[in-house]
Amino acid sequence: MIENTMKLPDGRILGYAEYGQPDGFPIIAMHGTPGARILGAFSRLEQIAQNISAKPFKIFVLERSGYGLSDPQPGRTIDNVVEDTAFFADSIGLEHFAIFGGSGGTPLSLLAASAFPIVSQKRPSLPELDLFTCLIYSKILVMRKKLS
Repeated sequence: MIENTMKLPDGRILGYAEYGQPDGFPIIAMHGTPGARILGAFSRLEQIAQNISAKPFKIFVLERSGYGLSDPQPGRTIDNVVEDTAFFADSIGLEHFAIFGGSGGTPLSLLAASAFPIVSQKRPSLPELDLFTCLIYSKILVMRKKLS
């Protein structure tokens, strides 16, 4: 896991963590409530992602305003999460990615997914999945193409 921060256009700091393989398919995860970039479930994904026989993926867990390393944003709405997600993806050069959310992050991931152009709703082909991975991939994954 790699922890990092990014400065957003309004000056706030966005905290996030990266799990998985550097060259893996990018997935942006919306943590639950309460939650943050560091959770046991994400650590388990790190172990799965480091398996060289698994399909490579990389998960970015963005912390919402006021959580963990992210600055608070008084008066924020869930639309601000979409804006922060789009800025993050564009800033690190993600042209395609999937969005995943669990628990309190599910509504946010659905809103974010609906805001981006859909490239595919097909689930990735993942050989030799264990139960935990199957549960993760049974959630909504929607790929998005960079807006430009």
